[in-house]
Amino acid sequence: MTTIHIFKNHPKKATMQFKVLPIVCEIMNATNTIASDCHDLMEKFKNGSPGNCGIEFDWSRLYDHGIPSLW
Repeated sequence: MTTIHIFKNHPKKATMQFKVLPIVCEIMNATNTIASDCHDLMEKFKNGSPGNCGIEFDWSRLYDHGIPSLW
């Protein structure tokens, strides 16, 4: 969501690559920072979704560090 808000009006967003890297995440220091289910996120932010504001995410690295639902 942060990426969408930062880059939604960027003039070159169509030529940029947005890779989802699970190792880069917020630190869990409160109950509201617990990550959402990865499959729900992939569905919510799949390419072509209106909420993405034209940003396409590359989810190919999601399983680099094991099964995300077990993190």
